[in-house]
Amino acid sequence: MKNLPLANRKPELQLFVKMLAGQTPTRILLVEAASGVGKTDLLAQFRRECHPHHYVVMVDLKAAERGIAYFFWRVREDLGHAHFVLFAQAMHQIIYGNVNIANNWTFGKSEIDIALAGDEKTRGFLITLCTRRFFKTCEQ
Repeated sequence: MKNLPLANRKPELQLFVKMLAGQTPTRILLVEAASGVGKTDLLAQFRRECHPHHYVVMVDLKAAERGIAYFFWRVREDLGHAHFVLFAQAMHQIIYGNVNIANNWTFGKSEIDIALAGDEKTRGFLITLCTRRFFKTCEQ
């Protein structure tokens, strides 16, 4: 693969700094570019610009095929399990309250993957329940 030159990301960095300072109505910044031009480096710069008290979570959308369970897991890992008590209770209730998985543990899958397993209708219900608990916990 041909090495691509790194992009000049100064405008994006300046916009991000203004976003952090509340100097722009922009709340979402989408960074899109070809592979190998410095997006990961730019995200590292964004992280360095954040105040130590800001919550920063790096979610790799290339892992999106792993689904919502990956998102829940990544955010909870970065912010800490203590922030997601209601979500953890939902996971425990789904896994241990309704289904006996003692002899059916699937190695390599998180408890979130296991909790959200099932037919399409059940999975949709569980995802809705867990999403509500996940974000309700974040608000507290």
